[in-house]
Amino acid sequence: RRRWRASRRASTRSPFATHTSLPDARNCSWKILTQKLDHFGSLSTTFDQRLCLYDGFATKNVTRVLLYVGNESPVEEYVNNTGLMWEYASQRPGTLLVWAEHRYEARSTPNTVGMRQCLSFCTVEQALADYAVVIQKLRSIHGNVPVVTIGGSYGGMLAAWFRLKYPASVQGAIAASAPIWGLPL
Repeated sequence: RRRWRASRRASTRSPFATHTSLPDARNCSWKILTQKLDHFGSLSTTFDQRLCLYDGFATKNVTRVLLYVGNESPVEEYVNNTGLMWEYASQRPGTLLVWAEHRYEARSTPNTVGMRQCLSFCTVEQALADYAVVIQKLRSIHGNVPVVTIGGSYGGMLAAWFRLKYPASVQGAIAASAPIWGLPL
């Protein structure tokens, strides 16, 4: 029982500043970004991609963005479980935290009723192009701020692959538990 209380208390506090409580998904704003279903073809179909944003560390202006590239689950599952992002941002004023939901997951699923080969648009390349659009949108609002992609497991693979495929879009990638050479891009 004591261990459970201690771990619960520890999960809401930053190890870098033990007197500072960290926010969670309840403190975030949720946005929708309209994306093309096919970034590389002539199909005009779109879908809504969910974004979770926390700007509490950027009270004056945004100086950097940490972008969590979504995994194979609803994005809210990752918002409260990415301590590195919260802890880093709490120590660096001006950091905007963004979580982008992966296409075909939870509420970022396109309407493909009656569409032939509808899963053919659920590819790594299309997901990476979605994240490029997210970064373009963020920079249109906040200026040419540095962006670092973050992810774990499949999301870590996406973060690293994004850095390889779109090197001018991000300044770095943090890929945890990500066998990036395991699958060809």
